[in-house]
Amino acid sequence: GQLNRRSSSVDKMSLLMLRRMLHENKHKVKEAFAGESLQTIFQKADKDADGYLSYQEVNEVLGRLQEVCGKQVVDPTEVDRLTRHIDLSKTGRVTFLEFVAAFGLPEVVDMPQGEDPEEEQRLSEQFVRGLMQHILSALYERSHAMQKAFRHMDSEGSGWLPMKDFEEALRVVLTEDPRHHVLLGEQVKAFVQSLRGCKLTDEQERIDYPAFILAFEVVEVKLEDP
Repeated sequence: GQLNRRSSSVDKMSLLMLRRMLHENKHKVKEAFAGESLQTIFQKADKDADGYLSYQEVNEVLGRLQEVCGKQVVDPTEVDRLTRHIDLSKTGRVTFLEFVAAFGLPEVVDMPQGEDPEEEQRLSEQFVRGLMQHILSALYERSHAMQKAFRHMDSEGSGWLPMKDFEEALRVVLTEDPRHHVLLGEQVKAFVQSLRGCKLTDEQERIDYPAFILAFEVVEVKLEDP
């Protein structure tokens, strides 16, 4: 118990130092990775382009980032444990949203520069959860338009859409309502990428959009229950 809490505290401090290292060396990261956004870094690290980072891929990108920035803020012996800490869902691989949560959205949010890694990590994870909730709420409000867009994209009427078409349909739906313009770009892309490998997708990287829409109805009923 006490050892695990101490390890967790060390991991959160390591992430705090890594975030600040990235923030302070944006120009070096941008030059090395051909871009400084977390999306760019994640895609470069995802060598097999499966939408996830294996533990080895996370370890490699952490080493590369420190090399590029000219700093070693994480002891090599601690990298494996830190990678397991980043894997919030404990699935043995890291999703894009877990990667974003770990590194504090430096290109989106100006995180506080305090010395409390617990608070900084909490704010980072809270932002990701809030972002997901905002996207889901916006889509629920537009569920009829969303269904119409999906059917338009699904020319064969199979009920399945490739991820890129699914993402495009979401963009079209959210663009129709000016209130949701903030959800476009990186955020919608992050949301779609987070769905890869879930039970709504198949081995061809297609999404079962009728089941996706049904999930909204089920969630809404559950939320209304006393």
